[in-house]
Amino acid sequence: MKVTAQTPLWTSTIVSLCVTALLMLVPRLADARVTPLGPVQIVHLDEIVRTVMGESHINGLAMGVAEGGMTLYAHGYGFADRARRVRTTPATGFAIGSITKSFTAAAVLTLVARGDLALNDRLGTLVPMYRRGHDVTLRDVLQQTSGIPDYTHLPSFDRSRRRPVSAHGLVGRIASLPLRFQPATDWAYSNTNYVLAALAVQRTSGQPYQAYLQRALLTPLHLHRTHLAWPFLRNPDDAQGNLPLGSPTLAFGSADLSSDVPDLLRWGSALMAGRALPRRYARTLWQPAQLATGQRIGYGEGLFLERDFGRRVAWASGYVNGFSAFFMLVPQRRVVIALLANQNAVDLGPLARSILAIVLDARDP
Repeated sequence: MKVTAQTPLWTSTIVSLCVTALLMLVPRLADARVTPLGPVQIVHLDEIVRTVMGESHINGLAMGVAEGGMTLYAHGYGFADRARRVRTTPATGFAIGSITKSFTAAAVLTLVARGDLALNDRLGTLVPMYRRGHDVTLRDVLQQTSGIPDYTHLPSFDRSRRRPVSAHGLVGRIASLPLRFQPATDWAYSNTNYVLAALAVQRTSGQPYQAYLQRALLTPLHLHRTHLAWPFLRNPDDAQGNLPLGSPTLAFGSADLSSDVPDLLRWGSALMAGRALPRRYARTLWQPAQLATGQRIGYGEGLFLERDFGRRVAWASGYVNGFSAFFMLVPQRRVVIALLANQNAVDLGPLARSILAIVLDARDP
């Protein structure tokens, strides 16, 4: 079974003075043993970003890259809201789509670390309303090896719906459908898996899922700009997508968050440094899933896995109406890359890999 990945890349002249001034404004995340990118690398990076924006007709894009807990470069390009002439900055909020899954997987693992859950627990016990979950483990759900159908693939699913829907209602849409395959015998991406994982967190913690996420991860890690992506309760400086954003309840625990670049850099850095979770649990996010046959899959828990430039890389893309996002971790180097755009269905993966190449070339001349 092959897990597929994703593709692309203005010109700007930035004098050293401007670069220096910008870098003074970039938030630093932790220790300062890593030096920021130099002017040559920044000019190259900006050129690539603006090329991709032109080719993909992106109105606004925010990007950032950090290494070892320190921001190397963060910048905003174009317009967060072209109609109101609001410029994009690194602190512009965007819907992040399925990058949400890394938060949900980590929320589950906080409960595993406390002994309140185990990855071998049966889904039927954790979410009794889903009657087909008795042979599905929590590990199967996080690693997308459960065989549970994806409710977003049903013809009746409306991505632009703004009226709230319950998480149980989402699961109910596929409750009568058979599993696509027996658990742990194959791999198939399904948003339903992460709705069920969030429901398991809710039942086990005794709190609404969003409240638990806030208490266990967002508040301790100072992720103050990460929250539900309500389309009608948005900060006026947040990005406006090129299509109407639906209710976050359509993607409970699966793709319902918005965030900004500094928060995502903190998030990735905290995962790799063992501040979000004990390291032994955080590492499971980027360990390959293994089927019953022993075959390894290029997916961990909420993150796809691959090798780029000779290094193990974990990543997630995010797509909801009007927004595209990409999040990349390089655990060996503690590098984080975050890309957020207000354009529907743009593959930002090749841009992230181009940025990674610039960072690695700057470090390994």
